[in-house]
Amino acid sequence: MKVANEAYKLLNDAKKSMGAIYDAINKLKAHRSKLFNDKKESDDYEKKKEIQAEINMIKEIIDGLYSELDLIKKDKEHFYQELKAFNLKTSSIKYRIRDNTGYKGFDWYNRLQERTLLRR
Repeated sequence: MKVANEAYKLLNDAKKSMGAIYDAINKLKAHRSKLFNDKKESDDYEKKKEIQAEINMIKEIIDGLYSELDLIKKDKEHFYQELKAFNLKTSSIKYRIRDNTGYKGFDWYNRLQERTLLRR
C-alpha cells in the first residue's frame, strides 16, 4: 500500500510541476507580448535595444522551461506506467490468493474488498 501511495504521489507531483511550469510560461509570454508592444511604440533606439535584450532573455527562459517540461512529461509517463504495472501485479496477486488458498484466502479477499469500499 505504501509503495502504491508513493508512486501515486510522484505522479501527482509531476502533474503539479507541469501545471506550475505552464503557468510560468504563460506569464512570461504575456510579459514578452507587452515588451513587443513597448518596443514597437518606442522611438528611442537605446530603449529598443534594452527591450530586445529582455525579450531575448525571456525567450531563453521559456525555451529552458519547455526543456524542463519535456523531462517532467517523460518522468510523469514513467511514473504512470510503473503505477499501472504495480496495480496490475497487486491485482493479480490478490486474485491468486482468493482463488488458490481456500477459505482463508477467500475470507482475506472479502475483508480487503470491505476495507477498500470503506476508504472510498
